[in-house]
Amino acid sequence: MSNFTIQQTETSPGAFYIESQDDPRAGVLDYRVKEETLIIDHVGASNELRGTGAARQLVDHAIKWAIGQGYAVRSKCSYGRHVLEKHYPHLLED
Repeated sequence: MSNFTIQQTETSPGAFYIESQDDPRAGVLDYRVKEETLIIDHVGASNELRGTGAARQLVDHAIKWAIGQGYAVRSKCSYGRHVLEKHYPHLLED
């Protein structure tokens, strides 16, 4: 798995993203914060980044950021939900 530099825009909605030489948003995780909860709306990676672990790194980064802010984490995106269920089950509500 490659190690990518992840950047953030804190507009509303916000995004974490990975730039490539050809695409300023080669990987992106769109999110919003509502009532002290980070909601992952979408995670995507360009063909260039597919299979490199970029999407997983975006989700991990967003979760760690949310925890640091004291937020709960939820995902409307199926990939984000998969990562939460598999690697962060302690963050899910019972």
